[in-house]
Amino acid sequence: MAEDFDFLHRVLFSKTHTLLDGGGSSAFWRPVAHQLYYETLGGLILSHPGVVATLHVLMLALASVLLYRCFRRAWPGPAAMVVASFPLLSESSRTVISWPSHFVELGVWLFTAIAIHETIARRLWSTLLALLAALLCKEVAVVATVMLPWMPGLGPRGLKSRLWWQAALAVLTGAWALAYVAIRHRAHLLLPHQLETRADVVATPLPARLWWAAANSVRALFSLPAVETRGRGR
Repeated sequence: MAEDFDFLHRVLFSKTHTLLDGGGSSAFWRPVAHQLYYETLGGLILSHPGVVATLHVLMLALASVLLYRCFRRAWPGPAAMVVASFPLLSESSRTVISWPSHFVELGVWLFTAIAIHETIARRLWSTLLALLAALLCKEVAVVATVMLPWMPGLGPRGLKSRLWWQAALAVLTGAWALAYVAIRHRAHLLLPHQLETRADVVATPLPARLWWAAANSVRALFSLPAVETRGRGR
């Protein structure tokens, strides 16, 4: 939670207000979730935190409504409801409401829901804008780049149209990736614990890294820690 203080300090006391650095983060370039969010809501976070929590609840609800509208076109109501509502039922979603820094997750979820909605409506330009906003919240939005054109029974019609959409989304994501790498290098942003340069990490084979990431992602879905903790199972 100390990250909140870094972002707020940047907004309130720094003379530098640019989108081309970490915005208070020493590791990531996420200008929508860091700079724009805290520039817009920094004062409310301090004076009326309940208002900010309410806004987060409304954005979660909006994402769920959009997803329900999308999948109801092709799926039965109960199935569409499950897809739309499962994030609301996750135990860890409560921190998305109460912790401002978690707009990173909330933003990528909301903008991805908008991108899905626009894909199903077959509006390419608004899909690209929504995907860009999601990418500028969190890097995991790259999943949507591959997912959006290939939703079964939804979205673009025909292989040629789907390939055209895939190409457009890939160009956008490639441009974002180049900007991401360049800005991190220019702003000297590094992951904590020397994860990008430490010898033992660099020497770890790629399959082992991918397995670690996949296994711990599954654990995170159930709010389980990545490492064994004392008192587990009590």
